[in-house]
This record gives sequence, structure tokens and C-alpha cells, in this order.
Amino acid sequence: MIKKTNNKGMTLVEIVVVLLIASIIMTITGGILVNSLGYFDTTTKKSLDKQTLDGVLDFISNEITYATDVRVSNTKPDDRDWHYLYVLKNDNLEKTVQIVMTILENEMKLLEQQ
Repeated sequence: MIKKTNNKGMTLVEIVVVLLIASIIMTITGGILVNSLGYFDTTTKKSLDKQTLDGVLDFISNEITYATDVRVSNTKPDDRDWHYLYVLKNDNLEKTVQIVMTILENEMKLLEQQ
């Protein structure tokens, strides 16, 4: 007697192996995607911070360039006719403030030389 073999379907073992391989691939892909999104957020925040500081630096540079009198003080001036910048120092901004102050000092030295 001749036996008929049915090769049209998949066995349970084959389905389990395919699901296992697919889950491993999806886990790896998901990890890469999550890391990429975290890197994107970090890069976006740094870029926005840099743009903000560039704008502040341009404003300060223009104010110093076209000023008739420049004074650096630790306190706010009493006279209301002055335009002044007041920077609050905290742990997050301390390095940025130091950089801006260094740039301001260099701008003032250039103005004094002219």
C-alpha cells in the first residue's frame, strides 16, 4: 500500500522556531531604536542650548560694540537709564557664565585698544 504524505503545512516546531527568531530580531531592533531616540533627544537639547547661547552672545556683543560706556559690576545699577545684563549663577549655568564673561572681557579689551 502506498502512503500519501501531506507536505502542505508547517509543524509546531517550525512555527516555534520562526517565532523565536522573530522575537530576537525585534528585541535587537527595538533596543537600537530606543537608543537612537535617546541620542536624538540629547542632541536636540544640546543644539537648542547652543542656539540660545549664540543668540545671547550676539546680543551682548552688539550691545558692547555700540555702547558708549561699558561697566562690569557685581550689582544691579541704581540708575534706570542704564541697559544692563544680570546673570544668576547656579550649578547648571556656572560654566556657561564663565565662558560668556571671558568673551565679554575679551570684547572690552578690544574696545579699549581702539
